[in-house]
Amino acid sequence: MSDQYQRSVTVSWDDVSVRADAALSFLSRLTGLITGEPRAVYFPGTRSIHTCLMNYTIDVLFLDNSGIATRVVPALPPWRVAACRRANAVLEMPAGFCRLPSAGQRLSVTQEPQHA
Repeated sequence: MSDQYQRSVTVSWDDVSVRADAALSFLSRLTGLITGEPRAVYFPGTRSIHTCLMNYTIDVLFLDNSGIATRVVPALPPWRVAACRRANAVLEMPAGFCRLPSAGQRLSVTQEPQHA
């Protein structure tokens, strides 16, 4: 986990479990997956994301307060914006990172313990 991420979360559905860095700082929220590292990033308290400055497509899951996938955006190209008014969090992953859930499906978001 990069120094700019203070914690990780695990987002699970069906038989899929994704470990994601939680983007909590201004810098981590601004950069997201721009660094190109093959990982997932979780943005709590977010309703929209962008793929500016990226050179690859990403899969995006928008989640509401109860963990329901309110919108699923597969293979969002670079230089685009995606949003969902009902969302309270976003999970970004490189396109094809894993099998995506369906919109309306409940996901489990678990905070991992912090390491010193």
